[in-house]
This record gives sequence, structure tokens and C-alpha cells, in this order.
Amino acid sequence: MMHLPCPDREPAASRRPLERYKLPCALAIFLVLLAFAPGLSAQLIELTPAQRQWLSEHKVVRVAPDPDLTPIDGVDAEGRQRGLSADYLKLIAARTGLEFKVVRTGSRAEALRALAERRADLMSAAAPGADGKQNILYTAPYLRLSAAVFARRGEPGFSSLDQLRGHSIALVATSPFAPLLAAQDNSARARTFPEIGAALNALRDKTVDAFVGDPFRTADALARLKLDQDIVLSGQLALETPVTLAVRDDWPALRDIINAALKTISVDDEKSLRERWLKNVAAPAATTPAAPALPTSHAPAIDAALQAAAKTRDADQRGKIEELLRAAKDDETAADELAGQWQALTQSSATADAEAQKLEDALAQTDTTALLAWRTALPERASVEQLESLLARERDDLAAAKSSAATLQAEIDQQTLRPSQLRTELAAARAALDKGEAAPPASDGGTAQAQTLLAQSAARRATIQIELLNLEDRSYESRMRLLAAQLRDRQRRVSELNQHVATLENLVLDRTGAAAADLAARVAQERDRFATEFRALGEPANTNVSSAASATSMRCASFSIHASL
Repeated sequence: MMHLPCPDREPAASRRPLERYKLPCALAIFLVLLAFAPGLSAQLIELTPAQRQWLSEHKVVRVAPDPDLTPIDGVDAEGRQRGLSADYLKLIAARTGLEFKVVRTGSRAEALRALAERRADLMSAAAPGADGKQNILYTAPYLRLSAAVFARRGEPGFSSLDQLRGHSIALVATSPFAPLLAAQDNSARARTFPEIGAALNALRDKTVDAFVGDPFRTADALARLKLDQDIVLSGQLALETPVTLAVRDDWPALRDIINAALKTISVDDEKSLRERWLKNVAAPAATTPAAPALPTSHAPAIDAALQAAAKTRDADQRGKIEELLRAAKDDETAADELAGQWQALTQSSATADAEAQKLEDALAQTDTTALLAWRTALPERASVEQLESLLARERDDLAAAKSSAATLQAEIDQQTLRPSQLRTELAAARAALDKGEAAPPASDGGTAQAQTLLAQSAARRATIQIELLNLEDRSYESRMRLLAAQLRDRQRRVSELNQHVATLENLVLDRTGAAAADLAARVAQERDRFATEFRALGEPANTNVSSAASATSMRCASFSIHASL
């Protein structure tokens, strides 16, 4: 085969040796950059050729959202899907190229029927324990919901399954917790309602004793129906359900593609989604009143007197005046510091009772909401390393919380000694004020002015100190009440973080055990595969060895015959 030289190029032999490697090197560099680009590598998913072929043939997937599951799932007035599940589908679409088209239904039951009848291909918020398994394939879960019990405000309420025995409980008919409660056989009388509004109204009207549902959907419904002043979260039940995507049963490829896409969603992405849709609303900060004015400072008059003293010809007299004025200036500096403390204490003591009341009200409520939110926000597909990282952070937070509680306890211990100290300090401050007022005047004009300024500065210092001590005494009970509430709040935080650490430790152990079991299964499979392959190779190998041995024997025999001849 002949190669004609290109007239516009040098002969191949005259080119630099590295020319031929330019394209492979550029490709390698691109692949390295791709691997280290977080925004790109995070969206790469591993699919089989069959799955890629399926994607090329099915670009549009019809989705049936649950219209009554805000903020987890739902459809707005314009027919657009909104909620946590909608954001997950956006991430899946970006990774697979799928287009999700909303199929509107009137209820959860209708969405399930649409999926079973294949008028929809996907349901975006399914509960395997409640929705059944007929004509449905479930993906890996993207959320777990804990059962919360709600009661009427001002009533004792319930915090466990045992306390619900003999009481009537309202549930939404399609609630995933209905079969879980029935399986407990706790003698509670369950009543189902077609939608959450009817169930909550039944609780408000005392038709039932409690309502059981997930905390996020219920909180949204209470606010929407303006029932949040009548019904409150009472406790958490030891029941939990996964939330998954449900796929029509003749499309297992779609389920596997979605699972592959879910694996690529990072822990940080999951955290941001939960913070967007499942976060609590913070209460506005309380305003603090302005502190009243304090006695004015004499510092400008002292500075003017120091400038005048510099012109005094008599060195001894000048030195005496300057010494008195410097002492007056020190008193003014100390008075300013006391004034700052007085102003700060005025502001803090004015709101101490209100802040203590707010904390006491919060402490009177169960911390179930925060624990439920934290447990729900845990990444569903986190690796052992990611869980260990979360565990390390929670342990650090626990250590910091314990240190904070210990610091506050030390402050409370110091404050318990203050009443007797206040009496002593008040007596000393009043004596100093009386002494300054009784000081004899000097005959010299410059010295007299300096002594007057010193007495005024000392009186200002003593007066502000007395006011500060009196304010500290008056506000003592309010401030101690606030400190006690703050200590209980920090101790509660320590208890909460202890639960976080225990939960994560159990998850790490479970996930490690699962990983070890999976590794053991794969090792066993590889062992069996190699054993089969070696067994298949063993028979011809044994034949070859036997043939080689026979040939060797024959050659040895022949050699012996020739040797004898």
C-alpha cells in the first residue's frame, strides 16, 4: 500500500517524535480534569448497555405525585410538581437525561391506581409497607419518616404506644403508619379518614383522642388549616417507614437506572434538599429596651484643668494639682467601666424573665420534633466513612455542649454567693461616697479646683457603683431564673447529642456489618467461580501430566536399552 506525501506538510520522518502523542495526551488530560471536577464527576452514573438502550427508547416518564403530602410531595396550582421528591427527580433527570411529565390525580389512592393501570409510570412518594407490592417495583428509599402523635393543646397527651392503649386514634386512610400500628396489637382504636384535614378536625372536635402521622406533613396541614394553636406535637412512636419512588412492574430497567442515579447524589446535596423542605421556622428575636442615661462624665473639665496646671510656675504646686487631676481621671475611667456594666445589666435584666419564660415553655415541650427532623435528615445511602465523619462531628458537638453546660454551672455556683457579697460591696461604696462628700476644701485656687474635680469624679464612681449593685440585687432572682433555664436547655442539648451519637454508632455498626456480609458473599462467589474454573482445567492438566509421565518413562526405557547395548 502506497502513502502519498502531503504537499503542505513535512515528511512524517522529519516531524518531531512527540507529534504522534498529542491527541492521546490531550485526551488523557481531559479525562484527568473530568475526574477531578466535582460538578461533572458527581453526575456520572454507571449504566449497562441494556440500560442505555432502554433510556434511548424511553425519554419521557409519567409521574403521579401524591397531592396531599406537602412538603414531601405535591402539585401547585399550575400543575407543576413541588416538594422534596420533585427536587430528587430533577437531580435524577440531570444524571440520566429522562424527562418527567406530571400526571395529576385527586388523591394518593388515585395515584396508586394510575400506576397499577399504567396510566402513570412512576409514583414519586411511595411507602412499601402501606402501598402493597402488586404491580409495583420500589426503588431504594430517599427518606425515612418517623411516626409522631399529636394531641389537643393543654391536655396530657401521649408519648408512647403503651399510653395509646384504649384510646381512639385518627389516621389518614392511606397513611403508611396504619398497618404498622395494626401490627403492634396495642389495643388502640384506630379510625381512618379520607384526608388529613378531616382527621385533624376530628381531633380538635374531640371525636378522637390523638392523631398519628409524619411530623412534616402534619405541621404543614396544621398551619394551613389554622389549627396549630389547638393541636400540638405530643410525642414520637417507635415506628418508621421508608419513602421511595414506585415504578410500574414491567419497567425494572427504570428502577435500576433510578437506583444508579440515587447512588450519585452526595450527602451534601441530600442535606441541602432536607434543609429546604423539612426545616423548622425560627422565632423572631426579642427587642431590648434602651437603658436610661447615666451621670455625665467630668473628663472634659479634668483635661482643661490639666492644661491650665501646666502654666503654673510653682513646680510643687503644679505637681500636687496634676496628681489630684490624674487621680480624678482614674476615677472617671473606673466610673465609665461601671457605667458600661450597669447599662449591659439593665438591658439583660429587663428581658431576663421573658427569655426565661420562653426557655421554660420550650423545655416543657417534648424535643421529639428536633429528634425526628435530625433522624430524617440523615443521608439514606451514606457510606461507612461518611457516617463515621458525621459521628465524629456529633461527638465534637457533644464535647462542646458538655463544656458549655459545665461553664454555666460554674457561673451559677458563683452567683449563689453574690447576695452576701453584694451587702459588703454596697456598704463599702456608700462609705466611699460619704468620705468624698466630707473632704475639706483647699485654700489655693488651682488646688481647690483639682480637689473639687477629684471629689466629683469619686462621687460619680461611687454613685454608679451603688446603682449597679442595687440593680444586681433587684434583678438577682430573674437572672438566676434565666441561668437555671439556660442550664436545663444545655443539659437537654447534651442529652439530645448523646442520642445522636448512639444512633450514629448503631448505624455505623449496622452498615459495617452489612458491608462485611456483602464482602464475604462476594469473596465466596469469587472462590466458587475460581474453584469451578480450576476444576475444569484440572482434568486436561492431569491428562497432560500423565502423558508427560508416560513419555518420560518410555524415553528412560529407551535410554536404558541403548546404554546396555
